[in-house]
Amino acid sequence: MVNDTPKRNPRTQDREVTQKKKRAILNENIQDKTKEPRKSLPKLVLITTTQACGCVLERCVKGEKIVNKLVHQFSKKLTFEKLDHARERDLVTQLSKEYKLHYLPALLFFDEEGVFNKKMEGFFDKEEIEIKLKEIGGE
Repeated sequence: MVNDTPKRNPRTQDREVTQKKKRAILNENIQDKTKEPRKSLPKLVLITTTQACGCVLERCVKGEKIVNKLVHQFSKKLTFEKLDHARERDLVTQLSKEYKLHYLPALLFFDEEGVFNKKMEGFFDKEEIEIKLKEIGGE
């Protein structure tokens, strides 16, 4: 049996996965005004990068360590997503425009109804993140 299905370019597949992920994130964050707000867990999105100058990479590594500890602490009380600018450039660019992000790493906080609540950029303070997580319902 001959397989007539053309082989797909891996880069095309990566773009399709990124586009699907982008739509899913944006759909989760946009509140449909015609329906009752859906209750779920608060969401924390970390935007970082694995390819940048030394100072940015250092901030990203430190920020990621802080966030990972908090995500572990709040694991049953929030959903977490990590995006890498180097791998998901289109999605991160769109989120950067939408939420006016200028520095990496960045954190986006969404409440239980999926409504954007706050952002943090650059250097992270563990206590400040912890307070914000509790405010959005991650207690």
